[in-house]
Amino acid sequence: MEKPARIAVIDIGLPSMDGLALTQALRDQGHTMPVLILTARDALQDRVQGLDKGADDYMVKPYELPELLARLRALLRRSQAATSAVL
Repeated sequence: MEKPARIAVIDIGLPSMDGLALTQALRDQGHTMPVLILTARDALQDRVQGLDKGADDYMVKPYELPELLARLRALLRRSQAATSAVL
C-alpha cells in the first residue's frame, strides 16, 4: 500500500499563528514535507522571507487552480525523488 503524500499549504495570515512562524517551526522540528505558502502578500520582501523561513514555493492570491495543482504536483515529485534517490 502506498503512503499518502504529505504537503503543507500555509497562508501567512493564520488566525492564531503567523504562517511564517509555523513554517519555521516545522523546519526547526525537522519536518521535511514540502511547504507551499499561499497568501495575498505579494511584496518581494514577503516572498523572500517565506522562502528563507523554509517554504519550498510561494504563490500569491488570487491564483488559478490549475497552476496551484501543477505546483503541488511538482513539489511532490521533487520530494519523492529526494527520498527515493540511490547513491
